Amino acid sequence: MGAPSWREAADTPSARWVLDDKHRNAQGGVMGGAIFTLADFCLAVACNIDEQPTVSVSNTIEFLSGAKGSKLIATCDADKSGRKLGFYTVDVADDTGRKVARMTATCFR
Repeated sequence: MGAPSWREAADTPSARWVLDDKHRNAQGGVMGGAIFTLADFCLAVACNIDEQPTVSVSNTIEFLSGAKGSKLIATCDADKSGRKLGFYTVDVADDTGRKVARMTATCFR
């Protein structure tokens, strides 16, 4: 499916993915699995920056609307980064600014 690109700036880690036909379903929409994969990649990198090795133990994703642009952009915020547990929110939008999905995750160190 191609590798997402990673960027860290202004304390908000983000990942981007250029969309093409392999990310789309039979109706032409971006597949939920592709959206989740980008969100999970962004989470994995963000929750391991300057931390002990961290894995997610619970994820929930809500799909807000269909992507209309040519790229997806995921950003991750640490809601609480504790000694053993971390709580994160990943927002996914397309390059038109349309909000596509929101994932919340609990991670263990």
